[in-house]
Amino acid sequence: MGSDLAVAGTGCRYCTPNCPQGLDISFLLKHYNEAKIGGVWRISHLKGLPQEKRPEACIGCGVCAGHCPQGFHIPLILKELNTMLEEI
Repeated sequence: MGSDLAVAGTGCRYCTPNCPQGLDISFLLKHYNEAKIGGVWRISHLKGLPQEKRPEACIGCGVCAGHCPQGFHIPLILKELNTMLEEI
């Protein structure tokens, strides 16, 4: 499924309700893929999100990763997404 994706998530959202920061992780992962495939300019609209909903709000606790059936290290992915946002 989705071999062209950077993170071939299924959209299961198991990670999202467990985030202590209340981040919509599935939403952020979708936009991470958009940036990786189509260029970082595609995620510039994320800067319009409230600061507490941006990937920078991730505290790196790993609770989300513990619920991920795909085994993604979500905090690292969100950190990379945040770096991409800082560069635009």
